[in-house]
Amino acid sequence: MIGIKKLLIHSLIFFGSSLSPLIPNLNKLAKYTGSSYKEGNENNSLLNLPTHFGIKIFYDEDSNLILTCRGTSNLSDWIENINCALVKHKGVKNAMVHSGYYNTMQKMIAEPGWKFLHEIVSLEKDVYLCGHSSAAAKNILICHYLAQKHSTTNFHIIAFGMPKFADSHFYRELKEFKNVKLISVRLADDIVPTLGIGVHDQKSTLYLDLKNFILNPFKAHQMIRYREAVLLYKKCNDTINSLYDNFF
Repeated sequence: MIGIKKLLIHSLIFFGSSLSPLIPNLNKLAKYTGSSYKEGNENNSLLNLPTHFGIKIFYDEDSNLILTCRGTSNLSDWIENINCALVKHKGVKNAMVHSGYYNTMQKMIAEPGWKFLHEIVSLEKDVYLCGHSSAAAKNILICHYLAQKHSTTNFHIIAFGMPKFADSHFYRELKEFKNVKLISVRLADDIVPTLGIGVHDQKSTLYLDLKNFILNPFKAHQMIRYREAVLLYKKCNDTINSLYDNFF
């Protein structure tokens, strides 16, 4: 029975990757990021990982392979956030990264179900990783790990409201990967991107405006506000590849 299930999944992957995907725009990736917070949403993950990781891998309606990670939602997530001291990244010389996020990534890749991700990614020309807040930081760590092992796959990271989590050595190495591109999206009244230990790559940051400035830091940081800001952005329906012209 397990063999038949795997055969069916592999058939789905082959079918999805054999199509010519329509490149997603910023609006769609913001929508997928927002839906990552909803339990039982329509995006059923191809990976069998424990739900507390909040990771989903799925093909969207245009045959793009999307990886979403849910942001802070419970006490365990907050404990992970608070564990913000920088530790050495074993895969990057001299680089220091957020201890909590790095430890979580190490636990993810040790899961048996994670091995299947490599099979999926190896069949794809492009993979899109999107996340909000702490999830955006974890997505970048995941992307760095995958990019090392899949040099022929292009990885696109869209990070909404991401806190500081890594030093300049880490970002310097990330930029050396020809198959990785990052767009970090920030709102002017969101203080979360100013928090944490480390730096931001300012050259890859997109600043969005909203009609209303909010003083409440929790409301200002919500993903729904990022979705609203994206819809107001004049280039929200441009493909991600078109947006890269502003950064690369």
